[in-house]
Amino acid sequence: MVSSQRIRVDESFIDAMGRLARPIAERLKRDYNLDELILDYPTMSKIVAGKLNRKKSFNFQVHKTSRNKGKLLLL
Repeated sequence: MVSSQRIRVDESFIDAMGRLARPIAERLKRDYNLDELILDYPTMSKIVAGKLNRKKSFNFQVHKTSRNKGKLLLL
């Protein structure tokens, strides 16, 4: 079950989330031959939380929004 909470975070934390999620996004872009992959903040926070909890793999789906664009959905 997913719950959402509003919290205030420093902008540097958002930048750090992007840096941690970037290698995963780049690999998926290459594997699925995409020019653009959209990662929203909740998805990035799940990836960061998984990395901090030493999770090795993620269940995901890439929803293609057009020929060369997609959105990452964690299952």
